[in-house]
Amino acid sequence: MAAMTPSFTAVYNSYRAAKAQFDLELFTLAQEGRDMDRDMEDILSNAHSEAMMALFMHPAANVHELYRKLEVYNLEGVYDAFRDARIISAALENDAGRLMHQP
Repeated sequence: MAAMTPSFTAVYNSYRAAKAQFDLELFTLAQEGRDMDRDMEDILSNAHSEAMMALFMHPAANVHELYRKLEVYNLEGVYDAFRDARIISAALENDAGRLMHQP
Protein backbone atom coordinates (compact mmCIF):
# COMPACT_ATOMS: atom_id res chain seq x y z
CA MET A 1 0.00 0.00 0.00
CA ALA A 2 1.41 3.42 -1.00
CA ALA A 3 1.90 6.06 1.63
CA MET A 4 -0.74 8.78 1.67
CA THR A 5 0.48 12.29 0.90
CA PRO A 6 -0.72 14.66 3.62
CA SER A 7 -3.04 17.46 2.60
CA PHE A 8 -1.80 21.01 2.39
CA THR A 9 -3.97 21.85 5.42
CA ALA A 10 -2.33 19.10 7.46
CA VAL A 11 1.18 20.26 6.49
CA TYR A 12 0.29 23.92 7.16
CA ASN A 13 -1.22 23.05 10.54
CA SER A 14 1.88 21.04 11.47
CA TYR A 15 4.02 24.07 10.68
CA ARG A 16 1.76 26.35 12.74
CA ALA A 17 1.84 23.94 15.69
CA ALA A 18 5.64 23.62 15.63
CA LYS A 19 6.05 27.40 15.41
CA ALA A 20 3.56 27.97 18.22
CA GLN A 21 5.30 25.46 20.47
CA PHE A 22 8.69 27.11 19.88
CA ASP A 23 7.30 30.64 20.35
CA LEU A 24 5.38 29.68 23.50
CA GLU A 25 8.49 28.17 25.07
CA LEU A 26 10.52 31.30 24.25
CA PHE A 27 7.81 33.58 25.62
CA THR A 28 7.34 31.57 28.82
CA LEU A 29 11.06 31.50 29.54
CA ALA A 30 11.42 35.21 28.77
CA GLN A 31 8.63 35.96 31.26
CA GLU A 32 10.60 33.99 33.85
CA GLY A 33 13.87 35.70 32.93
CA ARG A 34 15.48 32.45 31.80
CA ASP A 35 17.12 31.24 28.60
CA MET A 36 16.05 28.12 26.77
CA ASP A 37 18.04 24.98 27.47
CA ARG A 38 20.23 24.25 24.44
CA ASP A 39 18.89 20.71 23.99
CA MET A 40 15.28 21.94 24.11
CA GLU A 41 16.11 24.76 21.70
CA ASP A 42 17.60 22.25 19.26
CA ILE A 43 14.54 19.99 19.48
CA LEU A 44 12.01 22.80 19.02
CA SER A 45 14.05 24.62 16.39
CA ASN A 46 14.54 21.44 14.35
CA ALA A 47 10.83 20.59 14.57
CA HIS A 48 9.94 24.11 13.44
CA SER A 49 12.43 24.07 10.55
CA GLU A 50 11.40 20.60 9.37
CA ALA A 51 7.70 21.51 9.45
CA MET A 52 8.40 24.73 7.57
CA MET A 53 10.42 22.93 4.88
CA ALA A 54 7.66 20.32 4.53
CA LEU A 55 5.22 23.18 3.93
CA PHE A 56 7.40 24.83 1.31
CA MET A 57 8.10 21.56 -0.50
CA HIS A 58 4.41 20.55 -0.58
CA PRO A 59 3.04 21.58 -3.99
CA ALA A 60 0.42 24.33 -3.81
CA ALA A 61 -2.79 23.16 -5.48
CA ASN A 62 -4.25 26.65 -5.83
CA VAL A 63 -3.51 30.34 -5.39
CA HIS A 64 -4.76 30.29 -1.79
CA GLU A 65 -2.16 27.67 -0.84
CA LEU A 66 0.57 29.58 -2.66
CA TYR A 67 -0.46 32.72 -0.78
CA ARG A 68 -0.15 30.88 2.55
CA LYS A 69 3.33 29.70 1.61
CA LEU A 70 4.40 33.21 0.61
CA GLU A 71 2.93 34.54 3.86
CA VAL A 72 5.08 32.11 5.86
CA TYR A 73 8.11 32.92 3.66
CA ASN A 74 7.81 36.60 4.60
CA LEU A 75 6.82 36.03 8.24
CA GLU A 76 9.85 33.81 8.81
CA GLY A 77 12.23 36.08 6.91
CA VAL A 78 13.34 33.10 4.83
CA TYR A 79 15.04 35.36 2.28
CA ASP A 80 17.52 36.52 4.96
CA ALA A 81 17.70 33.82 7.57
CA PHE A 82 17.68 30.36 5.98
CA ARG A 83 20.44 28.60 4.12
CA ASP A 84 17.78 26.83 2.04
CA ALA A 85 16.28 30.10 0.76
CA ARG A 86 17.15 29.29 -2.87
CA ILE A 87 15.54 25.86 -2.65
CA ILE A 88 12.43 27.39 -1.09
CA SER A 89 12.30 30.18 -3.68
CA ALA A 90 12.56 27.60 -6.47
CA ALA A 91 9.67 25.61 -4.98
CA LEU A 92 7.53 28.76 -4.79
CA GLU A 93 8.44 29.62 -8.37
CA ASN A 94 7.43 26.10 -9.48
CA ASP A 95 4.09 26.50 -7.72
CA ALA A 96 3.45 29.86 -9.38
CA GLY A 97 4.44 28.59 -12.82
CA ARG A 98 2.24 25.52 -12.52
CA LEU A 99 -0.73 27.55 -11.23
CA MET A 100 -0.38 30.11 -14.03
CA HIS A 101 -0.92 27.35 -16.58
CA GLN A 102 -3.94 25.75 -14.92
CA PRO A 103 -7.32 26.39 -16.51
